[in-house]
Amino acid sequence: MINKCLFFIFLLIGINAFAINIPDKPDSRVIDQTNSLTLEQRQILVNALDKIYATESRTEIQVLMIPSLDNEPIEDVSLRIARKWKIGQKGTNNGALILIAVKDHKYRVEVGYGLEGVLPDGYIGNLERDIMTPYFAKNDFFNGLNLALNKLSQQISKDYKTTSNTGNLQLSSKSAIMYVLIGIGVFVLIAIFSFAGGNPERILGVLWFILKIVTLAALFRGSDRRGGRDDDIGGGGGFGGGGSSNKW
Repeated sequence: MINKCLFFIFLLIGINAFAINIPDKPDSRVIDQTNSLTLEQRQILVNALDKIYATESRTEIQVLMIPSLDNEPIEDVSLRIARKWKIGQKGTNNGALILIAVKDHKYRVEVGYGLEGVLPDGYIGNLERDIMTPYFAKNDFFNGLNLALNKLSQQISKDYKTTSNTGNLQLSSKSAIMYVLIGIGVFVLIAIFSFAGGNPERILGVLWFILKIVTLAALFRGSDRRGGRDDDIGGGGGFGGGGSSNKW
């Protein structure tokens, strides 16, 4: 009898432990396990998050909608997920997680170490009360999230421009390298034209050489300015519990 009781106790504990179905790694910047968003709405939000990631700040924000917290504190669940997924870039810790538990009418914005100065708890709390809560109360999760992401994007861009120019320096260096390569190519072209004396075969060879230089330069620049993609999620960002929770 005692063994049976213990069996059922452990069974219940096991069920509760695995009740929140969280993937090991997100396959999209927006995961909706509640079917609260249409495919079109989800794609719009993904595009908005990709644009935030593609900026110089490289800020990475993840949205996760789950049915229930299963009586766990949302702060614990949110922090556990954010750490598990390592949202943000290693070293800069510029990640954030928006967790929404639909049946519990609770949500939280978990902010990584590197964004705590950019998105302080007070700012997040005001954003939640002014935008997210009113829309969530009407089950309009799309507009609540879309408007909130727009505000977050503006805040991140504003703060990044006034406090850091590292990204601009990096981009400037990449541009400089590209222009140097093109300049070298033009110089070589002029020199070979003079040497070739109008020989068509030599001229075509030089043009092919210049084309390869320009193509390599374009690829080099493009790889640095790539847009946000789902396979970029989780670079190793760290979290310490910063952020704000709310309910509707």
